[in-house]
Amino acid sequence: MDIRTLTMEDMGQAKALWDAAFGDSPAYRDWYFANRIQEGCSLGAFEGEQMASMLHMLPFELDWYGRPLAAACIAGVATWPCQRKKGLANALLKACFEQLKARGTSLAFLYPFRQSFYRPSGFATVSDMDKITFSAGSLSAIDAQGYKLLEHAQTPNLNGIREVYHEMTVNYTGYALRDERAWRLRAQEWAADGGSLLWLEKNGACRGYALWARDGDKGVVEEWGARDLADFGALCRLLLERCGGTGSLEMLAPPETPVFECLPERKDVRVERIPYAMMRILDVPKVVLPAIAKDIQDEVLFELDDGTIAENAGKWIISCKMSMAQRQYDARNCALKMTVGQLIQVLTHYGRAAEQARWGVYPGEKLNFSADKPILLWDKY
Repeated sequence: MDIRTLTMEDMGQAKALWDAAFGDSPAYRDWYFANRIQEGCSLGAFEGEQMASMLHMLPFELDWYGRPLAAACIAGVATWPCQRKKGLANALLKACFEQLKARGTSLAFLYPFRQSFYRPSGFATVSDMDKITFSAGSLSAIDAQGYKLLEHAQTPNLNGIREVYHEMTVNYTGYALRDERAWRLRAQEWAADGGSLLWLEKNGACRGYALWARDGDKGVVEEWGARDLADFGALCRLLLERCGGTGSLEMLAPPETPVFECLPERKDVRVERIPYAMMRILDVPKVVLPAIAKDIQDEVLFELDDGTIAENAGKWIISCKMSMAQRQYDARNCALKMTVGQLIQVLTHYGRAAEQARWGVYPGEKLNFSADKPILLWDKY
């Protein structure tokens, strides 16, 4: 099986595999290949001239503890059914990591169909989302007087939407840094899939936004933002009204969102917490150094097990005073040993209670990582 970078001549086969794996509309698939997939950023496994498996690397920039960091979203991982259980996806991921590291990319993210599939490749869960379902009438007591929902396509307000996004992300890290072009692509992509970018207006100002789509009598919100709880409640109520008198509204929300503080009662509201984004460290120094609580310790030492990226494995000394991270080959004892997946969850404070039970003490307390901010990364950067 030959693994290589896809060329423009391969995109016909890539689209056919995409259609078989994901079932998107032809309009959305064509938009995605024309606007998201960049030349030289896709890999395929081939048997002769026939594509057996593929993945795509979508580069973007994110905030990492107050610093911009090069990252990539891995998307469209797919294998023809007759070629499965041959390790093709894992081989593509390994080749993908090598390419991304060579380009200076430090982190990789994905949103998989089954998270357990990607853990052997060094991915770890870094965020959950609450899937909230509001039934018809559940928000009727919320006061939305003075608010309006406007279509961005008819009444553009990217500046206002960007301001809301900035306010939403203040208490997070790991979020995509979006300029005006990124927001335009975000709106266009959602429209290509049948949805709309809406923004919440009150007294001439943007108070919130939502990427909204209609699915029968149900409204679906993939991403939203609001300046405060009153704005969030008004946004939810007006979105639910768009679903009709008997419809429902389904939206994703970070677990920290105080959803029920803006609701008079919890009647007809369901919340299901689901594992969401997964992360993979490609470059240990660039990822770990910004996360160290420099005012607490001068130096940290740990030993890392990474069975896929050899450059990550071994003893590491992180010098906070000199802002350096380097491999150590001396005989100093490493009191803290962990896999790359455990390091990821230490960095992001994901699963803290479970880690305390496993380690007896949370590893982040030994390493003094300053990750008080959780990860916020919506499904599309």
